[in-house]
Amino acid sequence: MTPQALGAGAAGAAVIGGGGTLAAYAAGAFGNSPYGDYYLYATASTTNGGQDRKYIGSDLSKIQELLKAADGSSSWRASIKNTHWDEMVKTVNSPSGLTKDVIDNVKDTGNPRLNDFSSYINKWCERTARENVDKSKKENGQWDSEKFNETDNVKWKAFKEVCTIQKN
Repeated sequence: MTPQALGAGAAGAAVIGGGGTLAAYAAGAFGNSPYGDYYLYATASTTNGGQDRKYIGSDLSKIQELLKAADGSSSWRASIKNTHWDEMVKTVNSPSGLTKDVIDNVKDTGNPRLNDFSSYINKWCERTARENVDKSKKENGQWDSEKFNETDNVKWKAFKEVCTIQKN
């Protein structure tokens, strides 16, 4: 970072205040919010009209854990294969040889494609988490759940089921 950039950042922090800067950034005041409406709606509390889910799209170890699961969590892997894969590859191309037909094989110990699949899912989740939805909030500031209708918005459904899990 250049000295000028550091100076500008320090000046901005001094004007707004350290805690205020963080709050303003989190609220999107600087236009560089790390995540968009898909992430924000998924993780917002139900009090605010959100889904109150935990985002796992940035956690490679959690993605690998779910991919390798041979028990009930295998439904997560099956949902990617049977329901969401085609939607995912529309926006983020999968690496050569990475297809929904071989995703079940990653549960086998030592499968070399485990890292490929988990990295791909991570990239798709991180890209999708940054997307915004037009008029996603109502005038009262609550999330408009109709904008995230799972029947009409298949990308949202894929994001919710692949990149988030229920909180414990």
